[in-house]
Amino acid sequence: MYNNSNMGSFINIKEFFSTKRNKTIHKTYYYIAYQSYLKVIEYRKLEFNEYIKEILGVTNATPSDYLNFMNEKFIGIKINSIITIIFCALTLESFINYYGTSNLGKKYYKYFIERIGTVTKWEILPKLIIGKEFSLDSEIIKKINDLFNLRNELVHYKPKIITEFEYSKKIYKLEIKAGEYIELVEKSLKLLKEIDSSINIEWLEKVKTEVINKKLKI
Repeated sequence: MYNNSNMGSFINIKEFFSTKRNKTIHKTYYYIAYQSYLKVIEYRKLEFNEYIKEILGVTNATPSDYLNFMNEKFIGIKINSIITIIFCALTLESFINYYGTSNLGKKYYKYFIERIGTVTKWEILPKLIIGKEFSLDSEIIKKINDLFNLRNELVHYKPKIITEFEYSKKIYKLEIKAGEYIELVEKSLKLLKEIDSSINIEWLEKVKTEVINKKLKI
């Protein structure tokens, strides 16, 4: 005979999967950005003695070991700086889209807002939604614009012939920008929170804590 004692659970599961929510992925993007930025810091702090002892498992290093160390450190900083920058941009893009659709409705947003550039969305959406706005000449808007210009440059990279010294300077600049843009994400969201107190940005600190604890609960 069929036992219906679990019917309540079945109904709850059915309701769970049929419930419609405004899904977004900005928390995951920020997790990736922040995790990669911590790796940039770890690579920057990595010392040669630590490298040969813990990674190579040797005590007597050769000149080639040092070259390998510098190459690995350089590549680690480069890769994780690029990831940080790209995913900071994705975080801001995803969040402002979430903010817009949540307040204006998906249909309105699709027809009138969706195709507008991300930087412009940060400028106009607070004005449309609550009648307040970022100053058009504000430092935040300028930095968001710089971030997306760099993101576009990295994503649509055009090969260039440059010296190793110029290349090294470029990577160092990426490392600096990675740190600046992690701060920019937080500053942008906190400023938006000041303009519109209804938004929730508590997830910022939660994500950072989860990254540090190596736990992804998003």
